[in-house]
Amino acid sequence: MKGLLNSYFGIGDFVAGLPGMTPGEIGQMADQLDQLNFLLDNLPAIEQNLRSYIDGVVKYHEFVARCVKEGVAGINKVDKTTLDIFVAHQGHLGVANCKHKRFKPQTRRF
Repeated sequence: MKGLLNSYFGIGDFVAGLPGMTPGEIGQMADQLDQLNFLLDNLPAIEQNLRSYIDGVVKYHEFVARCVKEGVAGINKVDKTTLDIFVAHQGHLGVANCKHKRFKPQTRRF
């Protein structure tokens, strides 16, 4: 029986030692049971707090994901704009109609 109680609850040694317990050890056992009962009485509140915490962490990570997605989209737009300006400056995009002097195709002299 001791092995069975130990495998399920870890209390086989405790039960086997009951007959020889001192009043102080019995008092410690009563204190542990009070702590367990307090825990059991408060499980619904603890569960709600854990659920709220987990929900908050999930919402935060979803927020971060949205920000990163927007950031990457912005980076791509900036990179494309930079590339468009570079290519236009090199005279490779039909910019002959461009009115700004910086975007006129350059003539190369060899």
